Amino acid sequence: MSQKASKVVVLSCSGIGKVYGAVARETTYELMDRVRPGVVVTTCLPLLVIDDPEALQLVAENPVITIDGCPKSCAQKSVEAHGIKPAGTYQAINFYKAHKDLKPDGIAELDEKGRKLAAVAADELAQVQVELAALSPRYHATAFVEDMGALYAAADVAILRSGAGMFEALGRGLPLILVPYPFAAANHQLANAREVAEDGAAIIVEEGDGFAQRLRIQAESLLKDSIQREQMGSAGRRMARWGAAGACAQAVFLIAGGTTPDSAQLERTAAA
Repeated sequence: MSQKASKVVVLSCSGIGKVYGAVARETTYELMDRVRPGVVVTTCLPLLVIDDPEALQLVAENPVITIDGCPKSCAQKSVEAHGIKPAGTYQAINFYKAHKDLKPDGIAELDEKGRKLAAVAADELAQVQVELAALSPRYHATAFVEDMGALYAAADVAILRSGAGMFEALGRGLPLILVPYPFAAANHQLANAREVAEDGAAIIVEEGDGFAQRLRIQAESLLKDSIQREQMGSAGRRMARWGAAGACAQAVFLIAGGTTPDSAQLERTAAA
């Protein structure tokens, strides 16, 4: 019995009166009908806006690609408004910039060059669909999660920014791949990441040229190396200070009362 194909959701611009909105929609139809029939699916974008349960379930359970017709990026923003990060975001005009011999015209119906441009765009996106469909059985996008501890307990590796949110994962002994936010004040996330990496609990992958490929290589390598994961997890647990918040509060009260805190005692409190 053949296995049912995994789905990839493609959401395109619903803009009226814009030629590149028409190109975005035609590209989606090309993907559905010609390039990846049975794999690529779509839904009406306004259904997301009104919180239609079936539309929300579709984008929550499958990888999502958005194709927008203008910089307002309505399709992308409609998905992100529900706490879901698209696996890929595209602007129809960028396909034209790469194929300037195919300048589209028409709004209600594209001219021949517009239809050819949509077909070319669909062909260029074909490999993206294949890769995302292969990920689909393991891919789950979700909104904000309250109980991160449960997710960390089930995970083998966490890919995180290197702000305060990394410390719970670190203390739970989860190997970390840290991507410092490059615009953080005084570049403090890079400093955080370096300290954790120097203690052997994390690998740093900075944004920039080739970021996606570098991140993928590091993640795949770490997932294949159980010994390295165990060593990193042990290093993270050694760094953990579960009583740190209490120690900070104690220091504040002591200082407010005119007493200089004893650093050794604070360290013992933090480590408790």
